[in-house]
This record gives sequence, C-alpha cells and structure tokens, in this order.
Amino acid sequence: MDPYRPPEEIADMAMLPGEIRALAKQGAAPGELTKHILRQQFGVLLGVFVVVWFPLDLAIAYLEQFHIADDDFRTSFRLQQQASLWFGVIATAAAISIIAATYDGRQQGFFDALGEGFRQWPKLWSTVFLYWAVCILGLIVLVVPGVIFAVRGLYAVNIAAAEDVYGPTAITRSFAITKGRFWETMQRSLVITCFYLLVLLVYACIAVPFEFFAIGAFDLQMDMGAYFNRYPWWYWLASAAITGILLVANVFAAVYVYCWYRRLDQIEFGSVPGEDTPSPSGVNSGNTSPEHQLSPQPERGDFKW
Repeated sequence: MDPYRPPEEIADMAMLPGEIRALAKQGAAPGELTKHILRQQFGVLLGVFVVVWFPLDLAIAYLEQFHIADDDFRTSFRLQQQASLWFGVIATAAAISIIAATYDGRQQGFFDALGEGFRQWPKLWSTVFLYWAVCILGLIVLVVPGVIFAVRGLYAVNIAAAEDVYGPTAITRSFAITKGRFWETMQRSLVITCFYLLVLLVYACIAVPFEFFAIGAFDLQMDMGAYFNRYPWWYWLASAAITGILLVANVFAAVYVYCWYRRLDQIEFGSVPGEDTPSPSGVNSGNTSPEHQLSPQPERGDFKW
C-alpha cells in the first residue's frame, strides 16, 4: 500500500495480505477492521454459512409445511435451536477460521475452512451449550445475573475456535478479557442486536408479501382441484431460500465479534499501552508474539463501534 495516499483513499482500497494486521497494529478501530474484512471475504463467509445452513433451512421448512401444525410455534422454534446447536456451530467455526486467517494475512481455502469447522465442532458445541444453559438459568432465577453472564461471555465462541479450547475455558477467557468492561461489551452487543434487527426488517419486507403471494397461489390450486396443503407445494423451497437472508447478520456478527476479541485479547496481555490490564488469567491465548502488538487506543469512555 502506498503510504503517501490520503487515509480516505487507503480506506477504500482492497487490502493486500497482511495489511489488515498492519492496520490493527497502527490502532485501527475493530469496526474499521470489520469493514475491511467484509469487503474482502463477505462472499466466502456467506458461502460457508449457506453451505451449512441452507440444507437445514430446507429440512425445517419442509417439516413446517407438511408435518407441523401452523400454530405449533414451539416445535418450529425447537427445530431452529437444535439445528443451530448441532450443525450451525460448524459454519461458525469455519467462518472464524477464515476471519482469523484474513486478519493475520494468511490464506484459508473454502474447503479447508469447512474442515476446520468439523474439527472444532466438539469445542464450539460445548461452548454454545454451556453458554446458553447458564444464560437461561440466570434469567430464570434472577434476570440480572443472566444478562451479566450473556454480555461477559460474548467472546466465548470466538475464543473456543481461535484458541482451540472447550466451553469452560472459553467462557473463563471471555470473562477475563471483559473484566471491568461490562458496559463497553454491552455496547458491542447492542451493535450486533441492531444489525440483526435491520436484517430481520429486510427479511420481513420480503417474507410478508411472499406469504400473501403463496396464499393466493394456494387459492388458485384449490380452484383447479389440486390440494397440497395450506400453501403450494413449492412454498417450503422458496421459504428456505428467503430465510437465507438472515445469514447476512451471522456473517457481520462473526467478523465484528472476532475483531473486538483480538483487540481485548491484546489489552489483557498488556500489549496496548495506556489501557488497564487485568491480572493474567493463566491461559495462553497464543497471540502474544511481537507482531501481534497494537498501538494505543481511544480512552474507554469513547464509543468506537
């Protein structure tokens, strides 16, 4: 990259291998790093989620249309949660593998990333299961402990994949790097939540008109004496395809959380001058090499997305 170019031109240029890492060392905000990684790898990351999730969405949509009552929302919700727990974590681990490679200036092939997703499955499964089990228990017993645990454990899944550790260690590490940073982490959670809501709004703008169209097509079938179900036979195929829109939010969340995890990981190990450094957690993150250092960051009170 030409060092004499104006910063705004540099920001619009495609990053070469290793330049995202260089930007991180120069103190680029995690939000800026997120934008650069998405520009480079959005298509690949979305492809990873589609390869894993589209067959699951097809199966769920088929069951919902032909085997689950229209008002049985509990069963549909359970199917989605089970699919996410048992299979969705494969896509998450594969995506984090690609994000980490891009961040560090390495190359990660599509199928290599999927292989990494399968290899990391036990660790991410244990992390997701433990995380949500404790969150739900905390919300049932007392709301506040559940909220605190959910926020402090935000980086657990990224840690499990990036540091090759199981659930308890990943959650402990997430608590270590968010020590004294609850409200900052809450801000990160709100950014992710707002993005999910935005994507959900786009999904609703497409899904609701499609629902009316499908009902109209069903009425036409009834007039022709061709009864399949409440909806036309092809409804489950189109419904699964439309549901894929929601995967865009998964891509953003994976990149955004990973970039913030790397920032806080360096702060914990004293690599960022001027930041409060919690006492060592005793767990080696594997990211303490000299080239992993970061320059001073804005003060804690300033919101940086």
